[in-house]
Parts: sequence; structure tokens; C-alpha cells
Amino acid sequence: MLFKVDHNNIMGATVEEAGTYNVTVLPTSQVTQSKSSGNDMMVLNYEVADGKYKGGQIRYHYLVWNIDSQQSREQSIRRFNTLAVASGAQDGVEIASLQLLLKACIGKVLSVTVDWEENQNGDYFLRVKSFGPAKQASEPNGITRPQGKGQQSPRQQATSRPAQPSFGAPVQAPQNNFANMTADQLPFN
Repeated sequence: MLFKVDHNNIMGATVEEAGTYNVTVLPTSQVTQSKSSGNDMMVLNYEVADGKYKGGQIRYHYLVWNIDSQQSREQSIRRFNTLAVASGAQDGVEIASLQLLLKACIGKVLSVTVDWEENQNGDYFLRVKSFGPAKQASEPNGITRPQGKGQQSPRQQATSRPAQPSFGAPVQAPQNNFANMTADQLPFN
């Protein structure tokens, strides 16, 4: 046997609803500088850890370290402290740098609450609104992506692209085993 088909092990899984999700901080997250202010910032990427969107990614959560004023500094401390606590840091741990904090967060499971937000091009993307410790389970809220200015309706998409081969429902084979079938007998092209 080469492999078994597993609907939970696919590439390109997406999160299609706003809500609160348990996520793992991905190693593609990084510390960089904000282009607009030049301040240090984290760009966090997450993968949903459970539920119907398990494996889907929520990307580009920007956290900027801003010390332009006392109020900005306090907000930055609170923002990054919330990340540290959500990632399991104990009281009293001293954070020496954003790089070390990120390194400690990678692979940790926490929860993020996301909602649809319109960008400057009129398209909608999931934006992290808050985060905290992991919950019992992810909770999509049923709100799907609004149709943006640059997006086609599902009907337009269906009529504007060539027909794609479909896997459809699985064809019954003896014990669902394709090992003894020829290429012409497989239930997909």
C-alpha cells in the first residue's frame, strides 16, 4: 500500500469562518521591523489545532513594540505580556527580547479570536482581534467571508473557470482497497 486517503491530512486547508480557535504558533513566525514606523514587531502565523478547520492557517498577526510614549510602551508591554501568558509563561519570567519571546512561543498552543476585516483593495481576510490561553475546543461562529470588491460570487467563479475533475463520493471497491485495480478502474482521474 502506498497510502490511505485521509480527509484530515490535506494541503491548502483554510479557515472559512470567524470565531475563536485553538492554534499552534508556527515556526514561520518572525521578528522584523514595521515598514511604517521602523519599530520592532512580531509577525505571528498560526495553524488551527482542533475542530473542523484543523490544519488551516491564520497568518500575518502583527504585534508592534512601540515605545514612542509612556502610554505606547505600557500598551506594548501589556500586548506582549498577554502573548507570553497565553503561551504558558509563569509570573516573574523576564523577557529579554522579542526574538527570545518568539522562540519560546513557537510550537505552543493558545487561542485566537478572529473576525473578517476588509483591506485597502476591498477584499476580506481573517484578522486576529484577541488571544489568550487555549480553550476546551475551537469555536467557529458561522460568519463566513463577506464578498469583497475584488472577489467573484460563487456563481461567477463556477462559470468563469473550466470544469475541474471531481473526486465525488468514493466508489465502492472490495474493502475500499485500490491495490488490485488498474489505473482505468480508479474512482478519479
